[in-house]
Amino acid sequence: MPSAPTPERVLAAMADAVFAGDNFGRVTYWNSGANRMFGWTAAQVVGNEFPAAPDEKAVRERTEALARVRAGEHVSMITKRRRKDGSVLDVWIVFSPMRAWRDGPIDGWLAVVRDATRERAIQRELRGRVELVSRLASVVAGVNSDLELGTVLRRISESGRELLSADGASYAVIDGDDLVVTAVSGLAATLVGERIPVAESVVAVLRSSGRASIA
Repeated sequence: MPSAPTPERVLAAMADAVFAGDNFGRVTYWNSGANRMFGWTAAQVVGNEFPAAPDEKAVRERTEALARVRAGEHVSMITKRRRKDGSVLDVWIVFSPMRAWRDGPIDGWLAVVRDATRERAIQRELRGRVELVSRLASVVAGVNSDLELGTVLRRISESGRELLSADGASYAVIDGDDLVVTAVSGLAATLVGERIPVAESVVAVLRSSGRASIA
């Protein structure tokens, strides 16, 4: 029958970085997950202050968090930490107080750290999309306001460029057998007013596909 796992084995097996410290900020425990995440070994870290705060803001956040932990709070935060190679990553950290014995005085802290790079990237993308939708909504509102038509079309071009992450975008209308460029974003302003024969453009291909509408 296999033996029950010891706390040391459990901590060593965790993918998350786990480390502990005393009330003076010195690291007293550093698991293999912390080694993998940050690049420092336990021998390099234990007995010293946590080395991975990348700037003064992160140092200040950590100092404030540990002050709350020493008061008995559990603190969760998303911040940045530095690896040994100098690269910086987004992390989610949960600090917890450690007591000398059950209901005894707090004599240290435990930190569990998870790489939040992917989550932060998703959040930034979502924020970007929300901002873009807000801009598109303002463009639509502008259509019903007293904004000059050229301004509205230019905003539509700018929003379409951002939505598609394109280097440039234009808005064109069909006038007889020609496409007329009426607004541009990221392109030369001299293109406004240019006439392009519909038969020589992609519009002709789209029309021949039999679709009822194009955009």
